[in-house]
Amino acid sequence: MSRASLTPQEIEAGRSRVITAATELFAQDGFEAVTMRAIGREMGRSPTTPYTYFSNKEEIFAEVRTRAFARFADALEDGIRNMHNPLVRLRAMCGAYAGFARDNPDAYRLMFELRQGGMAEYPPLKLQRERSFGHPLGAARDAVSQGLLQGDPLTLAHTIWACCHGIVSLELAGQLDLGRSLDELVEPVTEAILRAYQTLSADHEIARQIPGETT
Repeated sequence: MSRASLTPQEIEAGRSRVITAATELFAQDGFEAVTMRAIGREMGRSPTTPYTYFSNKEEIFAEVRTRAFARFADALEDGIRNMHNPLVRLRAMCGAYAGFARDNPDAYRLMFELRQGGMAEYPPLKLQRERSFGHPLGAARDAVSQGLLQGDPLTLAHTIWACCHGIVSLELAGQLDLGRSLDELVEPVTEAILRAYQTLSADHEIARQIPGETT
């Protein structure tokens, strides 16, 4: 059956089945094991079935990652809904970040372990990735503009992202078995970041008041 003869609903259902099969194969055997033939076999269809919905493996994984980032962005947004204090939002966001990764480990690995160049070639993927980063960046900008934290908001947002990713990666690699769990580490890691940027603010104020000191 050609793609042109399918209804939009049938196309979307078929694409979803391909994405599910590719994700399951990735979880079982890694990226290299995922081929168009293997996807067709996983679907219980012919080896050419995936080509009805996607041009190639790269296009499939761009869509897989787009949907994963969209779900991730939604999880962060839900985690901070109706929270107006930017520090409260940053704390809640780190918890939502860790919770998403813990509950969706395969999606998280697909988002951050695969290197897929040419983001410009996949605008929806670029959009969802930027949307997910927009949540910590927005909270960081608000915290700095309100004088709650000091420093560059973009650097702060990257710092939060990097620290959350670090403890999540340890969890997914099975390395958090030395006495502290992911849930036990999210709060102290978040607080350490916030204290560091609050200290920047305090140091800035002290230096401003001391003659001859520069910031």
